[in-house]
Formats: sequence, structure tokens, C-alpha cells
Amino acid sequence: MKYFFLCLIFFSKFLIAPQLNAQNITGTWQGQTGSEFFQLNLTQSGTQICGYTYDHSVTNVKDFCKAYYIGKYEDGFLILNGTGFIAKSRNHVLMRIALKLTYESSELVMVGRVLTGAYDFEGLQDGQLITMRRVSKIPNKIPGTN
Repeated sequence: MKYFFLCLIFFSKFLIAPQLNAQNITGTWQGQTGSEFFQLNLTQSGTQICGYTYDHSVTNVKDFCKAYYIGKYEDGFLILNGTGFIAKSRNHVLMRIALKLTYESSELVMVGRVLTGAYDFEGLQDGQLITMRRVSKIPNKIPGTN
């Protein structure tokens, strides 16, 4: 029985984890945090990530925000920081996003938190929970670009 558990740990650490790390996450991912629809449009080059987000209130699509993001994807973790606004309504702020790539019922998903305000990643428990699902392997184009 002990041998079985050692083999299970070995296979999960050395076979499954590298597959998640080697996974290309380029594409369009969508999810919902509370009452907000949330979309990530990501382009991956090695461990570097760039792209933009689009979020809006589920009850009012005129309450929205589009923002540029850069970040890193390493060891199955994605960390994104907002760098500037494309367009927004009212008083939206740039977010920080921390997600972990995982499988949920054999579907590849990213699970984590969306942070607003002056949080650092130590305060992840304060952010909004989110599960993102890839809806396309091609990211939407950044508005106003070719």
C-alpha cells in the first residue's frame, strides 16, 4: 500500500505537473466573479504573457472595463498585472490576477482570484474567486489594433 502511494505521488509530481507547465494558455478565457462577467485575452511567448481583459456587470453591460495586462506563466501559475486602460466606465481600477491551471472533470481550467485596489499577492484571500474556461485558442484582438 505504501508503494502505491509513493507511485501516485511520483506520477502526479513528474508526469502531470510538467504537462500543466508546458501547456500553452494562449486564447480567450471567460468566467464570472460575483456579479461581473470576466474575459481574459492572452498571448503566451515562453513564460511571458500579454493581452487584455474585458469585464462588465452582468446586469449592466455599460458598466465595463477593458485594460492591458502583462504577466508570467510558470509552474502552472499565471500572475497578471494591469498596465493601462483601453476603455472604461465609471471608477474602475486596474486589477491583479492570480490563477492556477488545473483540471476540473477532465476540462482544463484556471482557478484563482482577481484583486482590486492596493493589494499585493500576499492578500489573495481578499480577492474575488474565479474559475476561467478557455472558449477559444485564439485571443480576441485588442480593440483599435489590427
